[in-house]
Amino acid sequence: MNIYKIDNHNEIITNSQINKIVRLAMFNPTDGRVKTVADGIYGKQQGSFYVCEMEDIVGIIGVKRVDNAFVQIMHLAVEEDYRKQGVARALLEYVKQAERVDEIIIETDGKDLKVLKKLGFKFIKEEDNMTGLVKFVGRQEG
Repeated sequence: MNIYKIDNHNEIITNSQINKIVRLAMFNPTDGRVKTVADGIYGKQQGSFYVCEMEDIVGIIGVKRVDNAFVQIMHLAVEEDYRKQGVARALLEYVKQAERVDEIIIETDGKDLKVLKKLGFKFIKEEDNMTGLVKFVGRQEG
């Protein structure tokens, strides 16, 4: 398992393996949305993007620094055939070291709570009083 940072955000768009996995982490992915994410988050040095490679690229994680103490996960996905093999856990640990943080946060609509809890995230439920939308904010410390 080899994990490394993608320094050129255009690779998120042009590399078919990366592009395919990024789409797993997005709601209604389109070519335009993938390009917007790549340019807006990872192209302007606001975020960092990492891939996990075995024979092929099998997982991705994109994070955005919130402050010196922690980063927020913007995208996290693993190819279906490689799930439950420690890829997501390895990506999280690599990011902690590479970004030099002790804490990672994530926001989710709740569909993936079970797997994220297995990865060590603890969640609180937040509801927007205006819209009624519910989200879960998770923290992984250590």
